[in-house]
Amino acid sequence: MAIEVELKGEDRPISIKIKDYVIEPDGNGSLVTIGDISFSREWMDVLAKKFLAKGKLSLPLSPDLLEQIL
Repeated sequence: MAIEVELKGEDRPISIKIKDYVIEPDGNGSLVTIGDISFSREWMDVLAKKFLAKGKLSLPLSPDLLEQIL
């Protein structure tokens, strides 16, 4: 999955790439495990690899809805 965002105050868009993610049911929401993530800004990339890669995120969306969005 690739995302490009334009943040206020930034002179160019930021690219985010997420590979090898897994979505699992978690109560009323979903648990997303991120296998690999990268950002086009070095400082964001370092933080993402340290805190998000191989980590799990809990989202208040059903797995079916999340699969449709992604």
